[in-house]
Amino acid sequence: MISKDYTLGIDIGSTTVKIALLDSEHNIVFSDYKRHFANIQETLSDLLQEAVKVSGNVTLHPVITGSGGLTLAKHLEVPFV
Repeated sequence: MISKDYTLGIDIGSTTVKIALLDSEHNIVFSDYKRHFANIQETLSDLLQEAVKVSGNVTLHPVITGSGGLTLAKHLEVPFV
C-alpha cells in the first residue's frame, strides 16, 4: 500500500479556525473554516474530522499560523509559521 503524505495548514485567528489539506503536488484536497467562539480545540477537532472523511488514512505534516496559533503550536510541538 502506498502511503499518502499530506500537508495540513492550520490558521487560528481571533474568530475562526481555517484548515487546508494539500497533497504532495500541493493540490488542495480539502479546505474549510469555522467560527470558534473561543473554543479553538473543539472547532479544530470538528474540522479535522471532516477532513478525514475526504482524505482517509494519510500521513500528515502539520503547520500552524495565525494570531491564536502560537500557544497551540507549542503545546502540540508543531511548526509555527
